[in-house]
Amino acid sequence: MLLGLTVETVWDLARHFWLHSTMMHSTDGNSLASILTNASHFPLWMLVDDSISFFLWFVWCWLFFKLFGLYEKQLIFTSQNVRYIKYLGLVTVVRWSLAFIENLRGFWQFMSDPLNPFKGDWLLIITPQGLSGLIWGVALILIAWIMDEGRKIQEEQELTV
Repeated sequence: MLLGLTVETVWDLARHFWLHSTMMHSTDGNSLASILTNASHFPLWMLVDDSISFFLWFVWCWLFFKLFGLYEKQLIFTSQNVRYIKYLGLVTVVRWSLAFIENLRGFWQFMSDPLNPFKGDWLLIITPQGLSGLIWGVALILIAWIMDEGRKIQEEQELTV
């Protein structure tokens, strides 16, 4: 599960940096400085969206390392452990939501382009691969809920004589 999320995150970052680098090269021979100063060539929303996504990726990694720090101390059914797993799931869902909104925005821009040969064909396909971030995030939240129930049962058993 971690490997899949890490590979997906690295792939997203590589794709975003590739998009930024291709947007920096102008077809009419303009320099990078002139492209950055001309707001019509450089969409600020991409920079903000990528910055938020990158920040959430670091938050996810920090939570992951904190979680495994608890596992290293052999603290498995604790409220802090459950909280970290729940936050990992929430950050995953938020990152998926940002990527989904970005893809919808790109789809809308493509379909509203006057030179688009597929102008009348409004078909948006959502594949299981596109839903993987949402599925992993919900699964982590569900695991956190199950572990919280296990923690409550363990606390009840400790109080039983």
